[in-house]
Parts: sequence; structure tokens; C-alpha cells
Amino acid sequence: MEKMLRAKKQRFAIDFTHCTGMDSTFLGILAGVALDLREQSQPGTLLVCSLSERNRELICNLGLQALLSIDTQIALTEQDGQETPLENTEVSSARRVLEAHQNLIQANCQNAAKFQDVVAFLKNQLSSNA
Repeated sequence: MEKMLRAKKQRFAIDFTHCTGMDSTFLGILAGVALDLREQSQPGTLLVCSLSERNRELICNLGLQALLSIDTQIALTEQDGQETPLENTEVSSARRVLEAHQNLIQANCQNAAKFQDVVAFLKNQLSSNA
């Protein structure tokens, strides 16, 4: 996704048809993409499609519905755009996990209390490995 953002892509759509759950790191990455899209000279959009009720709850519980376009009915097809798989390296480092949780806090200040321990732990880990 970072490569596509650097290439100034403005519209992202993610199909959650086969997604059974999301953790806070993944949600933070989504928040970061949505925040980056808003900061472009021509703001872009992140559309999430075919969310299960549980995944919709996860997004709404963190206040991310204010950043994302949500459509529970649409299922994307290959004709809708180029499918680009995510690389595991994009989510594997402690720095990426920290940034993801900081994105959640930036997206909704009420998330600070929910993730303060995770952020403190990751900052400590990163500083001790520096």
C-alpha cells in the first residue's frame, strides 16, 4: 500500500468477503492509509467492502468509520481494479506495529486509553534495540 500511496493513487478498495477478523495492528494500518489519503493535495478515499457485522463493529468501536467509506453490500471483482497483495514485511516490524497503533490514536483520541500500554511497550522495545 505504501508504494501505491507514493505513486499518488487516490482510491483504494479492500474486499473483506473472506476476512473473519482483524487485530488492532491491521486496523491501525487501515487508519494510516486513510489518514495519508486525506492529506494528499487531492484527497483520496479508502473503501472497505463486504464487512461482516463483527468487522464493522471493530471499525466503528475505534471510530474509524469517520475515515473510511463502508459498504457492506458490494463485493469487488477483478474488473474493479488491479489486485495488489500486501507484503508480510509491511506488518512484521515493531516500528510498523507502533505506527499502526499511533494511527488509531490519531484517528480517534478516545483510542489513546485503549492502546497506551501497547504504545509504551513498543516504544520501550524500539529504544532498547536502538
